[in-house]
Amino acid sequence: MTKGRHLNRTAYIFGLLTIVAIVLLLVFSVRFMLNFANNVEGTGAAAFFGGELSKDGKFGINSGAGDDRIAYIVTSNTTGRTLCKAFVYGDYVLDGWAMPSKYSGLLEGKCSYDYLTSYFCEELGMTTYSATIEPKSKDCIMPYYSSQNLDAGSLQKSDISYGKVSKTYTVQYYSQNTYSADDLAELAKTTAHPLSDEEREYRSYVYSNYLQIPDSTNAYMWRIVHRKGWTPTTAGIYKAVEDYIASSVTYSLEYDKSMDKESDVIVAFLDEYKTGVCQHYASAAVLLYRSIGIPARRVDGYAANTEANTAVNVTASNAHSWVEVYVDGVGWCPIDPTKRSYANDDDYSGIMPCPTFVPRDGADGKYYPFGASGSNLTFDSRTLDFLTGDAIDKINAMGGYYTAKVNGWADKQGENIGYLYDGPTIDGWTTGLARITEFKVFDKDGNEITSQFDCSISDGYFMEVYSILKIKTESINKKKDGTPIDPTGSPVQLLSSLPAGHGIAKLEFTASIADYGYELNAVVPTIVDSHGNDVTEHYGIDQSYFGWLHIYEYEITIMSGSSTTTFNNKEVENLYTRVTGTQNEADEIVVSDLKSYIDAGVYQNTFDVSIERNGKDVKDEYYIHRNYGTITINRQTMYVFASDASKAYDGTPLTWKDYTTSINTFGLTIEVDMPVSITEVGQAENYIRRVTILDARGRDITRNYIIYPSSGVLRIY
Repeated sequence: MTKGRHLNRTAYIFGLLTIVAIVLLLVFSVRFMLNFANNVEGTGAAAFFGGELSKDGKFGINSGAGDDRIAYIVTSNTTGRTLCKAFVYGDYVLDGWAMPSKYSGLLEGKCSYDYLTSYFCEELGMTTYSATIEPKSKDCIMPYYSSQNLDAGSLQKSDISYGKVSKTYTVQYYSQNTYSADDLAELAKTTAHPLSDEEREYRSYVYSNYLQIPDSTNAYMWRIVHRKGWTPTTAGIYKAVEDYIASSVTYSLEYDKSMDKESDVIVAFLDEYKTGVCQHYASAAVLLYRSIGIPARRVDGYAANTEANTAVNVTASNAHSWVEVYVDGVGWCPIDPTKRSYANDDDYSGIMPCPTFVPRDGADGKYYPFGASGSNLTFDSRTLDFLTGDAIDKINAMGGYYTAKVNGWADKQGENIGYLYDGPTIDGWTTGLARITEFKVFDKDGNEITSQFDCSISDGYFMEVYSILKIKTESINKKKDGTPIDPTGSPVQLLSSLPAGHGIAKLEFTASIADYGYELNAVVPTIVDSHGNDVTEHYGIDQSYFGWLHIYEYEITIMSGSSTTTFNNKEVENLYTRVTGTQNEADEIVVSDLKSYIDAGVYQNTFDVSIERNGKDVKDEYYIHRNYGTITINRQTMYVFASDASKAYDGTPLTWKDYTTSINTFGLTIEVDMPVSITEVGQAENYIRRVTILDARGRDITRNYIIYPSSGVLRIY
């Protein structure tokens, strides 16, 4: 009995320990899976939980190196990067996104209105491709633009989410890489949608549901929109916003996670933190598009890099977020502002020339890029900022410079404007193209590094406008005190006249600055015609008259020396400089590029200034008063004496070219014009009509002398 009871007690204890071990193992497994899932970020999309994407919509995923778990195996008959959509978000709620409502209608009774773009692609005659997708995840994903020409059972019925899937499926699709959103917008002007009534009906729904943006967020976004001068009809607007986001922030899985706790995450992302992942990039672009007035929404899914006729693993690390914009007359189109940011730090894309305006009230003749005197000339960014794009921002940030040849012209003859390269007509206004024919990049030491920049190059525009307005604003400097410079209400002067019936309805200051640096004190006018119609987009703005907003920490005065001398055909310089005021002891202030002068005149003794702290440029932290000295070179005085001459009458003329000067003329060529001649008995003044002085190099330096001529006498007896 005793032994039996002992065995039972042992078995009971062993069983209890086994149960506890199993429970602990389950708890550990669950916690491990959750932590493992939370560490999945891939390129920045919502986390991959237990084989599916999270629809929580909140920002804030623990960054990690990625997850090699296979989500899908995709076999396509083409090679390329393809975005595969799972679901979309609707309203922005400051710390994340909310799921939208589904649109209830179906196209031709068989598929969701997501397929509108596919119908348009078919109308364009685009090539279809095929992909077989073997799911290891629960989410159904569809590549852009999935064809509507499938059996009804394979078509999606929702315009916001593609649901769950467990079996392998095959889709046909039109490649998203054939046309950009801007391309499709242009094509929609000449190509009617095959389901135009349905498209217009759905468009109305889209504009009612995908333009939402909180007021506080919109106030920030609107400043960017105004500063850029963007409207829904701006040429290349979809690419412009994409490039702006891609070049304004930095991609990193190790971004500061405290950003996701801010009261408005995306404003904090763009304004302060400036580092994030694709969910931040996509969200920022959506909100900018909406602020412009373009319907947009965030999409979550996967980025698949397919190889023709090869099974490719799409892993959890390929989870991704991007943007859809609604293109009127087409449908939803994807835009990925993150792709260039995480793919390759040396892959910079999208440069284009800045616009050249052709004013209707301007003079007739040819207009060349950026006001140049001819076409296909070489421009240098050290003297003119003439290109825009993320590569340009990178070059500027590294202290380098670039050169480019830009070809094209606009020929204005009265009301008719012709172009070397015709561009699209936008709302009845013509455009021409400015084309980059050569592009080179140099580092700060002048070494060519073009090969380090893999840039896609786009055409810029000659844009027909009513007029190019000159608007002058003030420069405002302020010592940093934690509050921004608000230029609102500061003086503004319109230096141009407007056509009859046009007037400025309002002027909006778009710039503000609180940290060290400079910001152009830009204003955006709203111009209306006699009927109150907004015609602002048909005006160019000459920004060279805008002042600057400057926040600084230190204030110094730099003065250069003065000197006075007399012209001697040698270079004159005064290298004396003096720096006074408050400065950081760690800063090295270098005054350089003082000029030398040779000709007579009064010159400002100008200079350049560089200020570095441990090798970093900190010049923006300084407010610099420049007191330029003067270099005065007085003209030299020269007396030129014509000689006398005489002879007995012999019937031949008497001329005499001899002269003397009051100064040493060694190394100079003096040309003295004495035109007088005498033949008859008598005398005449042998005057000097003109004196020309050339130096040893043949340079005319006459203007550097005060010349007093003295006549001689010619006499015949």
